[in-house]
Amino acid sequence: MKNAAIGLYSHLVIGTISREDISCIMFNTFAVVEPEFGEDNKPLPGGGECLVARMLNYKDMISFLETSTLNKTEVEECKRARIKEMAEKGIHVPKDFKTLNEAVSLVHDNHDSPDKYVDQDDKPRHLNQIVLGEGKHGIVSDELSEDGTLKMGGMLQIRCAMNIVGDPTLLSWSAAVIFGGIHFMEGIQGKCHLQHLTLSGSDTHGVDAESSFTMEDVHVDSCTFSGVRVMDRGVVATLTDVAVSNCGYNGILADYGAVIILISGSLHADLGPKMRVYNNCQTVATYLPTYGLNAQISDDDEDSAIFLISPLTKEEVSLDNGGGGNFGGTFGSDDTELITTITAEQYKELYP
Repeated sequence: MKNAAIGLYSHLVIGTISREDISCIMFNTFAVVEPEFGEDNKPLPGGGECLVARMLNYKDMISFLETSTLNKTEVEECKRARIKEMAEKGIHVPKDFKTLNEAVSLVHDNHDSPDKYVDQDDKPRHLNQIVLGEGKHGIVSDELSEDGTLKMGGMLQIRCAMNIVGDPTLLSWSAAVIFGGIHFMEGIQGKCHLQHLTLSGSDTHGVDAESSFTMEDVHVDSCTFSGVRVMDRGVVATLTDVAVSNCGYNGILADYGAVIILISGSLHADLGPKMRVYNNCQTVATYLPTYGLNAQISDDDEDSAIFLISPLTKEEVSLDNGGGGNFGGTFGSDDTELITTITAEQYKELYP
């Protein structure tokens, strides 16, 4: 049964049959067999046509359903089954959406209009988990390439709480690569999280945050500006097992009163803590010194800070950076009291 549906799906995708033939094909393929069942062991509405629709990405599924032979109730049930699946298992790229930008747009739309996304039980579903498959996921830049074509390496704008994670079945953070950067915009309520992926080649910052977020098992590499920049009073970023390397300016920058927490949850066999900041500050900055770890004091004397959770130390985390050195702040490389190790107990007291 499923093989027959896959065959029909292949024909539809490559265009070897017309949509006018679907009704006849579906009758010959599916009419004489028992109903298809979903993963919850409930019959799928519309049988085979719904099965074919659910094999498509979400946008193509909607287009397919609009010209299918399913009635209005069956179409709605098929949509709701897909919404339930994405709510429970995540929005997969490229299975559910071809691009990361499209998946983020769905999360934004779900946040703005939650009543549009309901399951079979008429319950609004919260779609906030994006799962990246293996490969490179490009973010279009505001700039064009020299030949006038679109250029990757842009910033993906995030304006509501969401998780973006590499598929947990992938063996390494290097298997799912976002070619570009992430900007967590100001005023986000709720949790933002990045995990098990690589951010590479941003034409600005790797992660630029004006709202609190967490990162775990992430490599930020080869960004034009800073690898991670966190700004504004009350904004806290927690980085666990994050590597930042080969960026033009700072590796990690806390500015305008922001606080960054660095945690090591695992060790490399030969290299020590997985939490590492190295080979940054590769571009000469004309305004302020750059550092591997940089905690700034703003014009209104609002202290920023970078706290490393014991047993981590700034000396073992930040290595081989250019610019002003491995760690420093507003007044130079000796201004390091805002970059210090604290105990786990102190951390819990400060950020319960």
